[in-house]
Amino acid sequence: MMRRFTLAVLVVGVLVVPGAAHGRTSDVEIGWVATPVSASQTWFRVVNTDQTNHLRLLSLHGISFDITGIKAVRAMGALAGPSCVLTTATTRFHYLDCSGDLPPNSSLILVVDTSGSGADFEIAASDSTDPSTLEYSGDAVDTTPLLPATGTFTSRGSSTSQITFTSGGNGYDEVEILPYGLTITKVDSITPAADSSCDPEGPGLDCSIALAANATGSVTFETSGASGTPSADIVLSGGDGLADVLVTQVAGKPLTYDLVAGARPAVVTYKRGQRASPRPIRFTVTNSATAGDASPPVRVTVNASEVSAKKLFGASLACRPSARTTCVLQPGM
Repeated sequence: MMRRFTLAVLVVGVLVVPGAAHGRTSDVEIGWVATPVSASQTWFRVVNTDQTNHLRLLSLHGISFDITGIKAVRAMGALAGPSCVLTTATTRFHYLDCSGDLPPNSSLILVVDTSGSGADFEIAASDSTDPSTLEYSGDAVDTTPLLPATGTFTSRGSSTSQITFTSGGNGYDEVEILPYGLTITKVDSITPAADSSCDPEGPGLDCSIALAANATGSVTFETSGASGTPSADIVLSGGDGLADVLVTQVAGKPLTYDLVAGARPAVVTYKRGQRASPRPIRFTVTNSATAGDASPPVRVTVNASEVSAKKLFGASLACRPSARTTCVLQPGM
């Protein structure tokens, strides 16, 4: 899902023929956003927002500008393709057609070369492979260019990875991670943590986050189904606009946790000859805020050492914790 930035939405009625004798009418719903990269390049993102039907055919056409080339095609969650071509037929000159199989919640990013100074374009989508089912809807490219940001994608073990991102002079309230070559199965931690939360988005993530200008954030997550060298688009969005950073995974050191034990009170004082009465002591176990990973549940043991209590008090002292197992501790817990 996309929480913050607005996507235009198109619902197209198409005819799907599952057999020779009968057909059925269904709809495919898509959302899109378009913004310039430069005066001669435009960034498009198309999302299959339909929860039932697949996106199998997509077409883009500049009205007040021409699409002259394809710079990049990236599809998150695609079952097949997509394959994109710029048509040369006289009746469809400068039309960009993409065919493939994008299931619900999948996302397609296109970067195209353009000529002309206008912003108007038309877009069409179908859950059929038949071009005659395409119904176009008009829109305009946003006037705000993609904003600056940087990022990294680091593996932290066999099934753990970490994405970091740094904003430029703009703040953001949403970050989406669109992975290629793996599926994100669980979020371990996110920073800054205040008011942050993540939801699945196909094989990726959609997270709310309060990221200030010139600030750095990170998401650590578990993965499955990794193949080849995974990569990801980090899409940041907020009131000022959008940023998109394509990052390729590199190998890094496994993340570790850093547990520190403490006690309160840390010192209990008795006078000579005073009877040692029962005293409650609160033991704490903390995973450091700078730790890179959550700690697993651990068993607590308490050992008495050094000075013999019998020599001081004439009796043995005992410490019996009411709870002997800690829960999973995220960094800072």
